[in-house]
Amino acid sequence: MSPSRACTGPKIFTGVLFFVAVVVLFRAFGTQQVGMSQRDSPNPLEGLKVSIEQSSTEWPISVKATVTNTNDYTVSILTYDSPLDQAAFALGLLSLTPSGKDTALELATVQFRRIWPPTRDHLVELAAGESKTSEIEVKPAMVSKETLGETATALLKGEWRAVWPKAKDDISDASLDNPSDSEDAFMGTFQSDELALKVD
Repeated sequence: MSPSRACTGPKIFTGVLFFVAVVVLFRAFGTQQVGMSQRDSPNPLEGLKVSIEQSSTEWPISVKATVTNTNDYTVSILTYDSPLDQAAFALGLLSLTPSGKDTALELATVQFRRIWPPTRDHLVELAAGESKTSEIEVKPAMVSKETLGETATALLKGEWRAVWPKAKDDISDASLDNPSDSEDAFMGTFQSDELALKVD
């Protein structure tokens, strides 16, 4: 038997052992990494309920947005682009569909330069079961009464920029400085039920 043929068996055996070792290590460390990446904090987004109701039928009409924390713990919400944002209408969060139409109006929106990173003054804290409200006025400069008609449908929708399942004072400075990379800050979408509006 030639030397080259004699070495073939040990080489194959060594290769098989190496492959098995790689698979074992991958499974062990891969599983560990997945476990380490899992969040320890509860997700508060499903427990945040967003609702709207008409607060004025006289032109310009207004809508009251309410956020209710149905979680059994305190949450803190970054108000930027949230239902509690004072600029909600200008940001395009309130969708309006005129009577007899199937699609919402395409309204011009405004971009704001936000203070970033945000401070704790830009957070709203909600205890378990607590609600906070904000008035959203339909701006005549952005939509006319004639365009909207006597009846219309409203829907409030957007994205939570950051929500923490804890009180404001319990949020670390690092998490507040960079919520998108924080393990205890959550982002996601919100949407209210549709609301039938009346315009006097």
